[in-house]
Amino acid sequence: MSAAASSEEAVKAAKVLMVGAGGIGCELLKTLALSGFSDIHIIDLDTIEVSNLNRQFLFRQSHVGQSKANVTVHVKGKTECYECQPKPVPKSYPVCTITSTPSKFVHCIVWAKDLLFAKLFGDKKQDNDLNVHSKDDTSSKTDVFERSVDEDLEQYTQRIYDHVFGYNIEVALDNKETWKNRRKPNPIYIRDALPEDAVQQNGRSQDHVNEEQDPSAMVSLGLRNTQEIWSLADNSRVFLEALKLFFEKREKEIGSLIFDKDDQLAVEFVTAAANIRASSFGIPLHSLFEAKGVAGNIVHAVATTNAIIAGLIVIEAIKVLKGDYQDYR
Repeated sequence: MSAAASSEEAVKAAKVLMVGAGGIGCELLKTLALSGFSDIHIIDLDTIEVSNLNRQFLFRQSHVGQSKANVTVHVKGKTECYECQPKPVPKSYPVCTITSTPSKFVHCIVWAKDLLFAKLFGDKKQDNDLNVHSKDDTSSKTDVFERSVDEDLEQYTQRIYDHVFGYNIEVALDNKETWKNRRKPNPIYIRDALPEDAVQQNGRSQDHVNEEQDPSAMVSLGLRNTQEIWSLADNSRVFLEALKLFFEKREKEIGSLIFDKDDQLAVEFVTAAANIRASSFGIPLHSLFEAKGVAGNIVHAVATTNAIIAGLIVIEAIKVLKGDYQDYR
């Protein structure tokens, strides 16, 4: 039997366990199948999300929400599911770091996503560590985040901005002990970030937006590049516009929303909020593309790189089957 025939038989007889059916996994499965491997078992605890579709070519829109392992394996009548296995616990940070002394951009993202976004748009009954009392508050029962029935939306968005980025920072600065060995944050009020005429004109370009499109602060403001790092002024504009759009276009969802990295308006709001807070604490700002990756725990991958890596993996696997130990890489 020739070496080529022997190698082909070894490939056909091999049993392969593939762990992960994501970016590299999709490419690897394709390359294994095209190389002649036929007995392939797949384990993946994850489900398919919209953000996967641009590079994980085995999945379609109709597959969103389904198990990656189940969708990639097509066995007549039966598929095996490993979703019941416990998933690793996400990394957590001390509450005091998130609420008072952030030192990394991820701390600002967690604050914007798990505290501010949840307070404004999520379940009102859930506990939240944000300060809800304003400096003019004479009653401990008043929640500054609640919008009164007759309150103008523009006034409300600016009031929220000044409370979370201005007044709350001033409150934190009152604790002198905290800042003995730390850089003090700078309170940021809307008047510091945007001139009054810019605040009044904010989002006027939305008049030209297609009503059938999902609401987007970037579209309303004419911002197009998700990999551009916005200035403090632009982040402030996005924050105000995103907050306004939630109340104008998605008011029925307020009270039940949970942050989703595939929700463009939610990502815009969290990016802007995290960047404004980062600016206050002297932390470098990030683009929406980068912020989305941090908020959604995404490791960005390029499809061509995945394909190259998958090909190299299969080449090495064939060497193992042939016993070609001298050429291992």
